[in-house]
Amino acid sequence: MADWDIVRQWIILADMDLRTAEHIAATMIPLPLEIICFHCQQAVEKYLKGFLELHNEIPPHIHDLVELQKRCEQYNAEFVKLQESSQALAAYSVRPRYDLGLDLQESDMRSSLRHMQSVKTFIQAAAPELFQEDDPSSVKQDGEKPAGEMAAAKLWAAPLFDGSK
Repeated sequence: MADWDIVRQWIILADMDLRTAEHIAATMIPLPLEIICFHCQQAVEKYLKGFLELHNEIPPHIHDLVELQKRCEQYNAEFVKLQESSQALAAYSVRPRYDLGLDLQESDMRSSLRHMQSVKTFIQAAAPELFQEDDPSSVKQDGEKPAGEMAAAKLWAAPLFDGSK
């Protein structure tokens, strides 16, 4: 059985990268294209690692989206459909992140955002349980969630920085 806390942490972190990429793309001028593309790659990496954790596989300490996507195919052959997105976003992982020679255009950023969103949508359809707030096996018969899990969900939803200090 998967460690639901670890699975949820991957998805929460992936969602944070997704929201960060979208927020920066919508609000910053000039657009930091490398940073947006990096967060897109990071979101996809974490969604894939969350899927692996769901299947009791400890994700390898790599940033190679193509390798992670292939590992996911072992559990669901449909993950082959993510090959194009994995390849497209692979260029923006940690190592190239510090290559000051990247020549990105806004079209690269828009493409990265689309790939990131399409991967999330695919994984939501393939494994909807990843996007539930609590361990599906822990819900009581009457549908009520245990108090501890509701508190944990609220803690994860709390802002990391409230700006007051």
